Amino acid sequence: MFLLIEGSLRTVCSGVNMEKRRLFWANTNYFETWRLIIEGSDQSEIHEFDGILLTDCGQPFAFMNLVFVQRPLEMAEASLDRILDHYKIRNLPAIICIPSGVGDATEALVLNLKHKPAAPHPGMTLFPIPLSPGKPVDLEIRPVVNDEELMLFQATAEAGFNMPYSMPQRLLSPRFRDHPAVSMFVGYVGDDPVCTSCLVITGPVAGIYWVSTLPEYRGRGYATAISWHAIKAGEMLGCDMATLQASAMGRPMYEKMGFKVTTDFQRYEISPEDKTFIWRAR
Repeated sequence: MFLLIEGSLRTVCSGVNMEKRRLFWANTNYFETWRLIIEGSDQSEIHEFDGILLTDCGQPFAFMNLVFVQRPLEMAEASLDRILDHYKIRNLPAIICIPSGVGDATEALVLNLKHKPAAPHPGMTLFPIPLSPGKPVDLEIRPVVNDEELMLFQATAEAGFNMPYSMPQRLLSPRFRDHPAVSMFVGYVGDDPVCTSCLVITGPVAGIYWVSTLPEYRGRGYATAISWHAIKAGEMLGCDMATLQASAMGRPMYEKMGFKVTTDFQRYEISPEDKTFIWRAR
């Protein structure tokens, strides 16, 4: 199989067992989706070296400037210095994400440095995709197909996530919306947009992102329903598993849906003030 994301075609070796295959595709979906999102920013930079995917949205928010260690590093010290130098020059914070099993030497090098906590976002997968429950009768879910609907998605996600500086507007561009791997959805109660979700397909995986609900509409099952909608849209396009990265708020909901943690990303926040990692994520 091949990734749908352009410029990132990869194959899965036939000798790899199914569990490792699913973990590979789940992590790859996360990496490639973030690349696609960051490419939507006019000030973005993306660099790849020594198994590292460095993304930089050009804004001073660590949670948007993610660095992924995709495999054991061959030149760990030099590569980590390059990461720190990049964000020091750009005067931006960032978070480096190391998936479990990437290599003891890489983790040991980072653990010897100072640390700062970054909120955990474990990777979760759903396999096989089960039958979905019905959605709330007052919720209508529609795909985002034009600029007006994209603006509604952006505004709803911004309020739902309480994001600063109109980050969805900066990152979720028409180019992102129109990518063949992407489907975006807005849930409405009457004429009011109340929740969002986004599907990004890579290979056999339905990646679920941007799941948000306006605070005044929470607790009504809307986030669960619009998540299932995105999952089922991916299944209709041939996906046999779903993946996402769960926040502390979202994890109980996803566990009820049947998702299980498959990757515990070690996350470390880096500061532009000095060349150190500052406190390990808990």
